[in-house]
Order: sequence, then C-alpha cells, then structure tokens
Amino acid sequence: MAAAVVVGVLLMATQAQAGITTLSVDAPAGEYHQGDLITISIACDTTDYVKAWECKLNFNNNVLNATQVNEGNLFSGYQTFFNEGIINNTQGNIINMYNVILGQGNVTGSGTIVNINFQAIGYGLSEISLYDIGVTNETMYIPSTFTTDSIFIYSPYDINCDQVVNLQDLVLVALHYDETGAPGWIPEDINNDGRVSVIDLVLIVLHWGSY
Repeated sequence: MAAAVVVGVLLMATQAQAGITTLSVDAPAGEYHQGDLITISIACDTTDYVKAWECKLNFNNNVLNATQVNEGNLFSGYQTFFNEGIINNTQGNIINMYNVILGQGNVTGSGTIVNINFQAIGYGLSEISLYDIGVTNETMYIPSTFTTDSIFIYSPYDINCDQVVNLQDLVLVALHYDETGAPGWIPEDINNDGRVSVIDLVLIVLHWGSY
C-alpha cells in the first residue's frame, strides 16, 4: 500500500511539471539605422525539465547580417556542450544551434538559450523566426512551441522615423539648410558630408514614398 502511495505521488508530481516549453525571439525595441549593432535573444520558458535544445533561425539578409552567436544563461552553473551553429548571411539563416548539459542535471523555469549579434546593413522590416526546434528532457523530446519577433531598420531618408519618406522629411532637412558640423552630425546631413545642402533635399525626393 505504501509503495502505491509513493508511486501515486511521483506520478502527480510528473504530471504537474509537464507542460509546453516555449522558445521566444526577443528583439529589442528602439530606432535602428544602417550600421547599428543589435543583439537579439532567444528565451526559453518551461515548466518541464530541460536537458538540451536545438533550433535554426531565419532573418532578412537584405536588412540584417548575423555576426556572432553566444551561449545564453539557461544552463548557467552546468558544464555544457554548446554549438553556436553556422551563420549563412547569403541565405539569411543560422543552422545547427544546440546545447546540452553534460553529466547529471537539468533546468526548469526561464532563461535565454542564445544571444545573437546582428548588424543592420539595409533598411526595412526583418522578421526573425525559428524553425526545426527541439527541446528534450533526460530521455525524450518534450512538447514545445515558439514565437517570432521582428525588427525595423529605418531608412536614412526617413528623418522622423515614421516609415515613409515624404514632405515632413523634406521640411526637416530644409529647416537645417546650410548648417555645418562633423560628418554625420545630424540625421538631416543625409550624405554625411558635414553640410546640409541641396544634395540632401534631392536625396529625400529620390527616395520618396513608403519603404
């Protein structure tokens, strides 16, 4: 009878712990432009026992280039076998990212699995999405899902960062007309030559409209 009670307690504990594990892309909010460096995290939130994970990631390679993948803090305190994956900026993906706790041990709760450094090389919207994800406990894959996120890189011609190049941007350049400073000193110095001039007005007109 005592053995049956112990088994029943263990079964209830296992059922209470089981649940859906979610991997979430977390892109930082802010106004970003070409040349900016951006770190995007992938978080894990679980009520299960996690021993290892694997995933791949897509991004818009006309907008972003990946530069480095770093291990997150989910398995902090454990010795791990971490693979940063293979970055392919031509295809716009990172494949074969994975991590596993060596020896005994697992984790539950929340943390980051990786932090990925990107550089903005263009402008527009880049969705950042996961695929081929897998999360395991000590013996098997566990139920898991994922969420995506996106980041917007603003055009240098969109002075007020409203995602359209129009009269408002032209007026902003005109208000600073003939002012000088170090190259790139203000957004209205679009061509970064140290002077707000008619060239900057022409660049606004040439890139008129949404993007």
